[in-house]
Amino acid sequence: MKLYRVILLILLFIRAIGIGYATNYDKKIYHLEENEKFYYVNVWGERLTESIYDCYYGLGGEDWIIVCRNDMYGVLNAKGIEIIPCQYKRIEPVHRLDKNNSYIFPTNDKILFVVENEEAYGILNVKGKIVIQFSYKEISAQLFGNESLIFRRNDGKYGAINVYTSQVTIPFTYDSCWLEDCYPSDLNNRNKFFLLGVRIDNRRGFIGCNGKIVIPLSHSSIDYGFNEGHIALKNTTSNQWYIYDKYGKKVLIGDYEDVGRCSDEMLKVKRNGLYGFVDVKSGKLVIPCIYDEIRDDFEHGIAKVYSKEKKYMLISKEGKFIYETDMMPTYVGDNYIITRYPKGMLDKKGNILIPFIYKGLWNIEANGYLRCENTEGKYGIIDSRNNIIIPFTYDKISPYYNGKTELIPVKRNGRWGYINHSNKVIIPFNFDMAEPFDKGDDVALVIQNGKYGYIDRTGKEIMPFGLQGDCEWLLDNYKASKEPSDIDKNIPFNDITNDKTFVVIISNEKYIDENIPNVSYSSNDGKSVKEYCVRTLGVPLKNIKFLENATFNQIYTGINWVCDNAKAFNGEANIIIYYSGHGSPNEKTGNAYLLPIDGSFKDYRTAISIDDIYKQLGEINTKQTTVFLDACFSGTSRDGKNMLADTRGVVIKTKPTQPMGNTIIFSAAQGDETAHPYKKKKHGMFTYFLLKKLQETKGNVSLGDLGTYINKQVRQNSVVENGKIQTPTVCVSNNMSLIWKNLMLK
Repeated sequence: MKLYRVILLILLFIRAIGIGYATNYDKKIYHLEENEKFYYVNVWGERLTESIYDCYYGLGGEDWIIVCRNDMYGVLNAKGIEIIPCQYKRIEPVHRLDKNNSYIFPTNDKILFVVENEEAYGILNVKGKIVIQFSYKEISAQLFGNESLIFRRNDGKYGAINVYTSQVTIPFTYDSCWLEDCYPSDLNNRNKFFLLGVRIDNRRGFIGCNGKIVIPLSHSSIDYGFNEGHIALKNTTSNQWYIYDKYGKKVLIGDYEDVGRCSDEMLKVKRNGLYGFVDVKSGKLVIPCIYDEIRDDFEHGIAKVYSKEKKYMLISKEGKFIYETDMMPTYVGDNYIITRYPKGMLDKKGNILIPFIYKGLWNIEANGYLRCENTEGKYGIIDSRNNIIIPFTYDKISPYYNGKTELIPVKRNGRWGYINHSNKVIIPFNFDMAEPFDKGDDVALVIQNGKYGYIDRTGKEIMPFGLQGDCEWLLDNYKASKEPSDIDKNIPFNDITNDKTFVVIISNEKYIDENIPNVSYSSNDGKSVKEYCVRTLGVPLKNIKFLENATFNQIYTGINWVCDNAKAFNGEANIIIYYSGHGSPNEKTGNAYLLPIDGSFKDYRTAISIDDIYKQLGEINTKQTTVFLDACFSGTSRDGKNMLADTRGVVIKTKPTQPMGNTIIFSAAQGDETAHPYKKKKHGMFTYFLLKKLQETKGNVSLGDLGTYINKQVRQNSVVENGKIQTPTVCVSNNMSLIWKNLMLK
């Protein structure tokens, strides 16, 4: 089977079972294939393991995933360590189910795994330690009620144990035991609403999660489980049928040959070979047993029945005839009925809304439209009154069309593209396959010439065609790169006003010269610094000049603006200057420069001298002038590319400049180092830890503590994340040398 088909099957499998992860991408683990083996990576693509695993099991939670090696199973953590070695025949995580039947896994120290070895079942925790000994023949993995699981002992008896306290919660006295979800009408709280079906010999009944009997063990085989909180059971002694609710309250319905499942508060029953319906609440036969067959139980007040005399019929709960036809209905909605072969649509009174002229007709979507196929095999979209919205000119419309998205995947002349509800082509027909932009995503999975890729809503390729391995990883990688950093999600707010503080923020990311690379995340840096100045430091917006992608003149104008404002306060003002972008050295003198977006590495005269800026700031009488430089001056870009052709790859070490006046300078790196990005956080590494400390302290941090924190965190994380040394520095004027460590930014 071709790789892309395997990937598609995996994607469909995940979609079908509804397995979900938390949105903490840093804790997620993904599989990739190499030489017919699997290895694992994190969301950033960093390799965690060798290619030693046999198959992708596909089940995992935050910070762990089940893996298989040599046909034995284990558990891998987010660092690539086998916290449970691959030496077990079977592993299943202990879980609950949410209202969509997706797994919910416990977290932290409550993560547990049901494990089978060569002899028996037991339970391990996330550290691989035994919680429940391997002495059971069977253990369920779905939690219920009081954090219990169903166990089967080697003697064949069933009971339940609280897996966190090891306390027996259901005694081991039953010959069989199963979990019964009897409260589907309250899916938001479904885990509270379980009964346990139990059997002793041939007697069956139900008990609560506390072990108390809810429905006596006096019934024969249970053919159907609870539905809508009710179940029909036959008493083994009297042979009479009863309807029980979830609390054990019963209603006698009488002697029937057979009964069905409770549905829409009606129960199908059989007497003398014919079928009718009993009202669930009263137990009375409200529709007599006169039908040869019940094709479908009641749904939205409509049942589909068959009579040899009248053939197929639709009836109401009152037993009233609605419609007679040879066409069996295929779907009943709140206010409509779709028939089949050929297809059309009726209202609940039997009036024809859409004539029976279609080969395919699907459910009414959120916008009131229906996907439709005519007798010639062409697809279009109509409304509930048979008005054509999209003409029947397409070979296929995506089966995942749900009316919620404006972009509709359609197929024409063997190729897929996207149209809107005005039938305008938005993305051309360039694809072998195209999935919808579903669930608010701004990307869609497509196949082009047999290769997978992702496009945005304009059709632009955002992840390359020819993907190998796990498409989920690539999509999450893209989403993670677009998500705000943790420092941008919870910016502290202080109810203060620093109206004598003036700020210039310069973030130069995109340069005019095409030979100068962009400065990764510089725009993010500047915008975040501005938010912290306003929200955390209390600087009024009118006191801030934000210069994104600033030219030579704009930078000079900004510096002049902040100096002029500070002068007016005659020593009572504070100045903050922040710069993120390229720095540039003078190769001959070693002097440092800020590079405007219209500047050039080849000509330092197009850059702005750091010496000149420090001199200008030093001449201003301020309480405090603080400068933050997330730039390097060694001739390399933020991503490590050498920008000075004449140096033959040797970086330039710039001369340190002594600030004057009341100035404190925080620099991202020493003179011969690179100021690196922190890709996981979408910021420069220096800026990230600057703002992280402001976030943690709500701005209540001294400059001394801030400098110590930034230096330590950047040095350590730069080596770990980038494999290179970056050493932030602090340089202060003589005036501030004795007092700067105790000063604050606010």
